[in-house]
Amino acid sequence: IGVSSSIDPSMLKSLEKNMGNPDSLVEIADNLYFSSFETMQNSQQGTTLALSVAGGYIEGLSIACGLVKYDKKNPAVERIADEKYTLDNIIDFMKKYESDAGVKETIAKLEDLKNTFNQVTEKQEGAVAVKEEKGAKVLGGGSEMQITEAQYKAIADKVNAIRSSFTGK
Repeated sequence: IGVSSSIDPSMLKSLEKNMGNPDSLVEIADNLYFSSFETMQNSQQGTTLALSVAGGYIEGLSIACGLVKYDKKNPAVERIADEKYTLDNIIDFMKKYESDAGVKETIAKLEDLKNTFNQVTEKQEGAVAVKEEKGAKVLGGGSEMQITEAQYKAIADKVNAIRSSFTGK
């Protein structure tokens, strides 16, 4: 798909050099992602990009749901519930390319997942407040996702069904 042209040799050297530094690796991965994204958009590969984004999202969510067991006090469970907002953004992005049958079919699957995510509610925790903590500003208040074990399982099951439809497994 031509993405390899977006990988600068210096980026590979930087990856090798920073293998033990997770923060640097995240920054390098972000740079690679955005470079690849731009390369695909500029080369008129929007449908491939849309399907790649959807596939990466579903794969990542599948891995997360497989690793994180439900516990309503586990912040990772709430983070997975927050993915409903990412899903909204992905669907909106993909709609630019929905004239493609594959993209349209994938949007329908993601809309079905969105309906499952929409069962999760938010609880307001008062107004957002900023406070100083150890020399850093920390946001407090806002909202918290309220996800039940049944909702979590329904999301995980739906994600795995979509993943299986993508992989044929």
